[in-house]
Amino acid sequence: MGLNRHRLAAASVGAGLVMVLVISACSGPSTNSGPPPSVGWVDSGSWYVREPWAHDGFPFESRRFVVYSDSASVEARMELAETVERVWDEILTEMSINPDLLAMPPGQNKLDVYAFKDRSPDWAGKAYYGGLIVSSPDRRILFDLIPIDSEGLESTIKHELVHVASESLLHSGGLDEPPWVSVWFFEGVAEVVSRGTGSGAITGQDHFDYLTSNYGHLNPVSYQSDEGIEGGANAYIEYHYPMRRLAVEYLFDDAGYDVPLSEATALLVDVARGTSFDDAFADRIGVTVAEYENQFFDLMEDYLPERSVPIVLAPISLIILSVSLLGAATAATLWSNRSAAGVTAAEKSTAPVRSRGRTIGFAAWITVISLLGLGVFVIGIYSISVSWGLSGLGQVSGMAVMIGYFVGATFAINWAIRSRDTASPNAWLIPLATIIGAAVTAVAIVLITALL
Repeated sequence: MGLNRHRLAAASVGAGLVMVLVISACSGPSTNSGPPPSVGWVDSGSWYVREPWAHDGFPFESRRFVVYSDSASVEARMELAETVERVWDEILTEMSINPDLLAMPPGQNKLDVYAFKDRSPDWAGKAYYGGLIVSSPDRRILFDLIPIDSEGLESTIKHELVHVASESLLHSGGLDEPPWVSVWFFEGVAEVVSRGTGSGAITGQDHFDYLTSNYGHLNPVSYQSDEGIEGGANAYIEYHYPMRRLAVEYLFDDAGYDVPLSEATALLVDVARGTSFDDAFADRIGVTVAEYENQFFDLMEDYLPERSVPIVLAPISLIILSVSLLGAATAATLWSNRSAAGVTAAEKSTAPVRSRGRTIGFAAWITVISLLGLGVFVIGIYSISVSWGLSGLGQVSGMAVMIGYFVGATFAINWAIRSRDTASPNAWLIPLATIIGAAVTAVAIVLITALL
């Protein structure tokens, strides 16, 4: 029992250190720097027409952008300005955009950026003619513990800036009303250039089949607007965004239609000058929209590379596996107790007599804790294994956390059983480590999902 106590102490100390390190890493360095106190909210900026958010009156200007915010620090505004300037140059180069073709709203000579820090909208970013709205780099989430994901923020910025550039091109023709471009193409180009902001690229037949089996064969090319989106509440991000990206990737991939990305820019310019989207698409891509829509699923069957199906453990398989492992460990503990010498005669004479009621109560307590542990393990492993949105590192890290949790929970339950045989009161308290472990595991999964 002495050795077991040392092991539990070591495990508890280790878990405590891990939590301290995780919280410290997520908190990051703090800064009190920021703009001087505002004398009042300012309702100005071209962005204000689309999103009625007042700024604090201290915008930061760079060569081509003006960064407004509610409460971002000066450093965050400068960082964001540097990012949008760099990303803007990348977009102009990748899409072969001539800056002279980019129109600006009347009376505006720089693009506006609104960086929200204290607000929590249900979207990551928005774009419009002349500007965009994104999170401030110093914004924190999850009870102010986790800094915003810088890599994800840059992808969002690039996605929205592609929209800003596209809107500028569409306004360059001088038409009274901006011409219409089908939403699948408009969003798909932004996803391709930004390398994706939705639930990940569709890189194999297995992922494609997984999406169509869950949401149906919803043809992305058939959607001219976001009205009437089908598939349910989660379909927009989990299905339509990856599918739109895939539909546009095929146009420019050498394994697809092999059209240069510069043709997307030329298409937008054609539309700005009065050509319909369908006619411009047929001229620049070499196939009509109707033909592409009709052939889409057949084309994807040939286009997507075959990949080995990832290991996706079904819940029933996980339950059988985890129950078997936990049962084997528990059986080994009980057999070990029966085979061992057990407590000494003196200990037996002083040990309290166990009543039948206490024995049944203890068995029920262990059963409840075991079911809790198994439930967390099964749900966690299954959710991670089928999550296409997590990166490879995120999935590996999540699996490692869940396996560590299961090992720890099994150890705690079996230690409780051993302690029960020696009439230790700790037998009732040790399983609480499983409940604590469940909470720690839930937090760890949230952190992995948010940071990776």
